[in-house]
Amino acid sequence: MLGRNKASFRTTNNNNEYSDYDIWRITFSFINYSIAVLKVDDNNSELFTESLSRFHDYEIGEFSSIEELSDFVQGSDSEYTLFMTSDCIIDSNIFDVYSTILDENPDIDIIYSDEDIYSIEEGRRRSPFFKPCFSPDTLMSFPYIGKVFLFRTSLIDEVGRFDSSLGEETYYDFLLRCFDLGKNFRHSSKVLFSQIREDDYEYYEVNDNIRICQENSLIRRNIFATLVMDPKGHNYTIDYKWDDKPLVSIIIPSKDNYDVLKRCIDSIIKLTFYKNYEIVVVDNGSSSDNKAKYSEYATTHGVKYIYDEKKFNFSYMCNVGVKNSSGEYLLFLNDDTKITDTMWLTKMLGQAMLPYSGAIGAKLLFGDRTTIQHCGVINNVGPTHAFWGFNDAAYYYFGRNIYVYNYLGVTAACLCVKRSKFEEVSGFNEELTICYNDVDLCYKLVEKGYYNTVRNDVVLIHYESVSRGSDYQDEATKSRLLKERSLLESMHPNFVKYDPFYNVNLTSQKVDFDLHELVTNRYLPVDIQGFTEVKSAFNIDSILVERLIKIRGWIVNDMDLKTANCSVSIILKSDNAAMKVNAVRQIRTDVQKSLSLNVSDVGFMCIFPKGFLNANEKYVIGINVTDSSGAHKEVVWTENYILF
Repeated sequence: MLGRNKASFRTTNNNNEYSDYDIWRITFSFINYSIAVLKVDDNNSELFTESLSRFHDYEIGEFSSIEELSDFVQGSDSEYTLFMTSDCIIDSNIFDVYSTILDENPDIDIIYSDEDIYSIEEGRRRSPFFKPCFSPDTLMSFPYIGKVFLFRTSLIDEVGRFDSSLGEETYYDFLLRCFDLGKNFRHSSKVLFSQIREDDYEYYEVNDNIRICQENSLIRRNIFATLVMDPKGHNYTIDYKWDDKPLVSIIIPSKDNYDVLKRCIDSIIKLTFYKNYEIVVVDNGSSSDNKAKYSEYATTHGVKYIYDEKKFNFSYMCNVGVKNSSGEYLLFLNDDTKITDTMWLTKMLGQAMLPYSGAIGAKLLFGDRTTIQHCGVINNVGPTHAFWGFNDAAYYYFGRNIYVYNYLGVTAACLCVKRSKFEEVSGFNEELTICYNDVDLCYKLVEKGYYNTVRNDVVLIHYESVSRGSDYQDEATKSRLLKERSLLESMHPNFVKYDPFYNVNLTSQKVDFDLHELVTNRYLPVDIQGFTEVKSAFNIDSILVERLIKIRGWIVNDMDLKTANCSVSIILKSDNAAMKVNAVRQIRTDVQKSLSLNVSDVGFMCIFPKGFLNANEKYVIGINVTDSSGAHKEVVWTENYILF
């Protein structure tokens, strides 16, 4: 077990007055670690040896063969072993971080962390890989956990010795065997090791041993599948081949959209290789002419047609479709989609049939067939589509638009799920009439322990919002959007601006998995004559002036309540100039509750270097709110100022 020693610690504040703090300091008196190093080559031996020299109290073994490595681990008295390859450097804080995690979660079997590259030539670190929480389908796509991880030493007796036939990839095989036996993985969102290399990676290169590791995992789980190299040569995609051929109910909500619906169903009938499916169309009130067209087409093509005249409610229509269907699996599909791949349903169903699978999504491209509309839902600032509007020809953030990845959510524009799991979470919430109903369904599946997955090798065309228009087309739809988002957050407070599959070190401002920049590294001179001065409810909660200046507060104005995508900045005005510094919006449920608001992200935090400001000048603080177009700019001048 872990031991802790409580220490009384004295520190100073800005006024040089002393105050007492109780600091919990991790000790290692009741736990032992060993470090097992798989020798890769001697190219970086000096740097590697130097990195290990910091660890004096641990049993360190360096091995040139897999057999020696296995012998060392099996013969070790250590409770935990750190595996690493010799082309990596570990951070000196790695055991402090891992000990804290183990102390709070003693049942964990494996801990892994974020990583980056260390360039000897440049003498610096770069290209960080900020990873998701444990993601089984991502792990089956490529060894994203990495070449450094901590594991319970006894695992080697449970899952077997390291496989010498797999060379360096023995670590990947070991991780997959741990996954196959249901071991507990935990992720630390800290960069705790670096790979020594000069080139930026399109992460772990594909080779035969990677494929063998994946094939062996499938054999151990008694799953028959074929591995297919993706067209760009990045990785192997797993196509699951089950003996069962269950009925799939394809449920399509539609109204007064005959030509669009016909295009969708025609593409299904023409291209779908998997034949055991039924199509259920749910119509919430088409005109008599269109109703007749729908009915005739349905009769001719063997489609079940449900006419239920009601105000548009996507959740209700989908649930009605489920009640009028017979499939063991459900596939929800927008009428403004088009099938492009004969194996689309085979791949999605095969993924959905895994015991741990929740909702399975596809990659959706706009009508130009090159621009991404959906390849997973992230919840960095609020539920949104990853890489929305990006060209799919590029390779984005460790294959996020190429590999099979687990996500917190997928869009119901094309979503497959087992009926029993859909019913287990009570289906679509009919209070969410138009937006976030698919996100709510996915959240509920994750809360039940299932994994939602995007099959990026399944590509559909999505002529988005042809059926109902944009969510931002007028004030009424904006208001409805904010109301439904507030309802979503109230039902899933653990996922308010939190996404375990989206690393906290990544941006909360964009959809491209860029780095999170909480500390602003630049400021912009600004002409304050271009802003409209307004009165708003606000508060500056704190101003801390040290090496970094930190300003924290909240603001509520008319624009905030109407526009989900507005940005907040701080304006600093002196007698000589004015400058703008970007802020990050934050959740403030205390303000939401106090003012009875529909939104909670009214807080902000601004952090920037003290060197931005001139000494002995007084800077009045203003709060700037700008809408998503950048055209509408408002500023609230506070009575707060900075002077040093």
